[in-house]
Parts: sequence; structure tokens; C-alpha cells
Amino acid sequence: MTAPATIGGAIDVTDDTHGLDVTDNAVSGSVNVKRDAFSSESLTSLGLCPGCADASEVDGNTINGALICSGNPDGVFMDVLVGANVVHGATIDQCRNESTAK
Repeated sequence: MTAPATIGGAIDVTDDTHGLDVTDNAVSGSVNVKRDAFSSESLTSLGLCPGCADASEVDGNTINGALICSGNPDGVFMDVLVGANVVHGATIDQCRNESTAK
């Protein structure tokens, strides 16, 4: 997603193979990232996150619903250069250990 954006509903990213990251958005609904095959390589190129080139990147968002991540083969990761998500709902499955603030 091109950031920052205000989303008046939910974000559902399913079966993505083109590197769509969910970063710096204000989301009124939930964010669901499911079976995302590829994502940002920005930290790997800086040498800051070896091995996470294909992890889904979900960070810097304000989410009024839940943050749900499942079936992402390389997990989900939060770019410390962008910052944590602020999640007002639950953080579920692969996102439950995602760095979030309430």
C-alpha cells in the first residue's frame, strides 16, 4: 500500500505474490494478512534483518479492529524503522507476538 492512507473499512490481503506491505495506514476495521508469499526486502538490503526478506510486513498502522495473520510461510514482521502498530482490537495467530501498542 502507498502510505499513509485512511481506510474506511477492513484490509484483507490474501494470496499476495507481489510484495504488498501494509504500512502507515489508519484503518477503521480489521487487517487480515493471509498466505502472503512475498514482501518487503528493505531491511535485508540494509543488512538489518537477514532471513526476513519474504516475511509479510505489517507496521506503523493504527487499526481500530483486529490484526489477524495466518498461513504466511515466512511469518509476519514489524520493521523497527517504521514502528509498531497501534491495535485497538485483538492480535491473532502470527500477529499475536507482533510488536503492538494499545
